[in-house]
Amino acid sequence: MLNKKSSFIILTSLLIAGLVGCGGGAGNSDVTTSSSGAQLQSISITPANPTLAVNTSQQFTATGIYSDNTTQDLTSSVTWTSSSLDVASGSDEAGFTGLYASDSGSFYRAGHITATHGGRAKITGKWRDISGSTDVTVTSATLVSIAITPADSSIAIGTTQQFTAMGTFSDNTTQDLTTTVTWSSSTAVFATISNAAGSNGLATSVAAGSTTITATSVSIAGTATLTVTGTGGGVVTLTWDAPTTNTDGSSLNPATDLSLYKVYYGTVSQTYTQVVNVANPGTTTITTTLNLSPGTYYFTVTTVDISGQESDYSNEIVKTI
Repeated sequence: MLNKKSSFIILTSLLIAGLVGCGGGAGNSDVTTSSSGAQLQSISITPANPTLAVNTSQQFTATGIYSDNTTQDLTSSVTWTSSSLDVASGSDEAGFTGLYASDSGSFYRAGHITATHGGRAKITGKWRDISGSTDVTVTSATLVSIAITPADSSIAIGTTQQFTAMGTFSDNTTQDLTTTVTWSSSTAVFATISNAAGSNGLATSVAAGSTTITATSVSIAGTATLTVTGTGGGVVTLTWDAPTTNTDGSSLNPATDLSLYKVYYGTVSQTYTQVVNVANPGTTTITTTLNLSPGTYYFTVTTVDISGQESDYSNEIVKTI
């Protein structure tokens, strides 16, 4: 097994290849008293009384209301429970799977449920002896398709684009799935897209190029095209030789001892704000290509061994595009 500083890379070349155009369960903090000394009076659960289709999800929020009429988000502090957890019995109650602890009925992911079959259930968020609840209804309709809006968009480097995902179900109803689908970008060097609460579906441009944005729910997916435009820029090709020895001088087989390489880069020396994983090809020379907007960039590479341990940075290379 390799140790953390087992191997190092000599970043041998960098070329401009061409220009391109334009928690679940209760938290640890005591929230009975607010920072101003007010006492927790009640808990409100939102959204109120939602209706879901089978195999779709819902994120609930718990809001604490205090004696001075102030509020506080308690979603990660309360204990979440459902009145119906008996999914395997095939009962007529709504079922929620994979998100609750088998011994207590508490959700692993705070306030997040996935419906498995039709029916009704009461979702409760509780802090000590204070609780709030809402009913959820699950219809028997199944998800048929997902449409992403906008379907074809263009933005400039350094800007963002908000995408929404609308699901169509077998009973011809529709539901906004923006916050519950899994978002992905086919080419993250051009644009990334967020799955974080509060910014679901928000794409951020990185460099000029085109990427496919995908929204997935279970086995159903929808796609859209995002084009990032900018002036100048270029395709940067990084090449390095795979390491063959550890820092202690022992032999290293890059094909079997290493799982991947990580390329770090940024616009300030030794301050790397971006990272790209490069699958280990098991060869002696590794090349990866990045499409970047105009500017000066600093690059370095690390190895990651088969146990997940990462080496120190290689030498740093700088290039102006």
